[in-house]
Amino acid sequence: MASDPDGQITSVSLTDDAGAVEPVGTLSSGSGEWARSFRFDGIPERDGTVTIEATVHDEHGGVTKVEKEVTVVEETSRSEMANPVSQRAPEVLDLDLTMRDTPSGINGRQAMLTGVANDTDSDRLQFEYQIDDTFLLSTSSSGSPARATVSHGLENMEFDDGTIEVQLTVTDQNGHEQSLTKTFDVQRRTSGESVSGLGNPIEITKIDGRTVHGKYQIDGTHTGKRIVISFGDGEVVTDTIEETNYHYFQHRYASGGDYHLSINPAWSPDKASVPVRVSQTTYTVWKYERNTTEVYRTEAVESPGDDWTRETVARIDREQTDTRTMRTPADDGRGTLSPGQEWRRVGTTTEFDTERRTTRSTDHPGGEWEVAKRNVDQRRVFAGWEYTTMPQRDAFGDDWEYVEPVPRTVERTETERSAGRPAGSGWERGDRVGRTLTGFHTQWVYSHYRAPEHWEYRRSDRYVSGYDETRYCVERSYRFDPPVCIEWETESEPEYDYRYEYRVPEYDAVYEWERTVEETEYSHRYRRATYDEVAVHEYEKQVRVGTEYVRWERPVFEETEVYRWKRTANKWEQTRAFSEPIGNVRNVTKIVKECDADPNADEPSICEGEA
Repeated sequence: MASDPDGQITSVSLTDDAGAVEPVGTLSSGSGEWARSFRFDGIPERDGTVTIEATVHDEHGGVTKVEKEVTVVEETSRSEMANPVSQRAPEVLDLDLTMRDTPSGINGRQAMLTGVANDTDSDRLQFEYQIDDTFLLSTSSSGSPARATVSHGLENMEFDDGTIEVQLTVTDQNGHEQSLTKTFDVQRRTSGESVSGLGNPIEITKIDGRTVHGKYQIDGTHTGKRIVISFGDGEVVTDTIEETNYHYFQHRYASGGDYHLSINPAWSPDKASVPVRVSQTTYTVWKYERNTTEVYRTEAVESPGDDWTRETVARIDREQTDTRTMRTPADDGRGTLSPGQEWRRVGTTTEFDTERRTTRSTDHPGGEWEVAKRNVDQRRVFAGWEYTTMPQRDAFGDDWEYVEPVPRTVERTETERSAGRPAGSGWERGDRVGRTLTGFHTQWVYSHYRAPEHWEYRRSDRYVSGYDETRYCVERSYRFDPPVCIEWETESEPEYDYRYEYRVPEYDAVYEWERTVEETEYSHRYRRATYDEVAVHEYEKQVRVGTEYVRWERPVFEETEVYRWKRTANKWEQTRAFSEPIGNVRNVTKIVKECDADPNADEPSICEGEA
């Protein structure tokens, strides 16, 4: 990853002393930084250390080089890779073309192109349809397999022999691509209507994210009549004209890409069409650990000392000394890519050349291709799937792929022993199999001999069982003979006895309960691809190719560069960012996402127009 505060990065290259590094994808930019991914295509030597040199060029001719030693370890398993990069290209399964006529009374036919591809390492695939080196339509899709359909007006295609050649290129999120080329037999309408669409042009007024707004010029005599609008992504609508000078329309595309929008009016054979480019914005989320205890920065022409790393150019003093010229490929007189802000366009030029093209295919490519050599190679072609079912879901070999679980219903008898009915339905009581302790109660007895053996003695209690009373006279009258007692008192002496407390267990009868239940057991289905070996032939044809270039010039400056320098202390912190981390990082994980694919995701500013 590189950045340039006063312009654009024009190239990022990576080389090593073992020749084991190759680029993955093209140079991309975002948030002021430019990035390009590379990968090792081989192991220089077992656990070998190679020196990597990164070279960055900017639009002013500035060059920065950075070297770093990297230890390359042979991969032992997928789970041991700290920063895995997909090594598998997508698989193109099918490419088909079908014709669809517009509704009765309106001229024109639509060619519906449908591609099917699969990729186990990518969530979303980009589909590009190249039609006879003339039209390029693109869209994206997800799924396993992913299916994408685009449409194009047949009247806008240039062909003489009743066939068109379509090349489908499928690219995954890691930059790997796979192509499939097919030739289809098509036929135009034989009527002599014009299809230029110049009388009533289409105007695209605004593209808001994936929603396209436009208008189609009409006049008052067309009120109440119909037009058919094909948006190029397989959707076709029929609208009724209202009383106005323009018919306004809008359409939201499911994904970004290059589409072909066409309108067929019911009152005229004049068909209008316009290309539509819908932005397909993706962004990358990097999760990693960064060493960020303390960061010191300064600006200087040379390194301030040890442990300082040069980051970017802080300031450039320039003086013009010369003028440099260059040319870039053009598309219909327009430059496909501006070399930079200081380059000025000064004209165009076209160069013609006749070249001999060759291709290899198992079938005749169609058109003017002629067989040059037969049986030059053999190609492994997908023939179908072989399926098998296993009782357990275990590793079944590298070439087998897990498909789905296979359920089956079985009956099982459940038994349970309890005093009461168990929870649930369907239980039937069987024989009594014992008893279970349910609690205790307290029992007092007046003799140990009255307590059974299984009772548990707790304590004894002394209590008053009665009283021994003594009556005596406290006052006598001696007027009588014998004397008479006139006041008596009674004294009571308590008598004591003992009682004994026992804890008595309580039991309930235990029965055996039984019921029949249904359960679902699973076996597991696997599949693996089977292939056939097919002979490959070499075909040739001669074509005259004209290449148009745009000529550019820019001033050349003598520059004095002052760089920004950074010194970082060691502390590992876990973080995430929308740009690839540089510097001292580890445990890097790269995740590529498409804008608006996850409504709850925190997305960068480039996705603000994708809602």
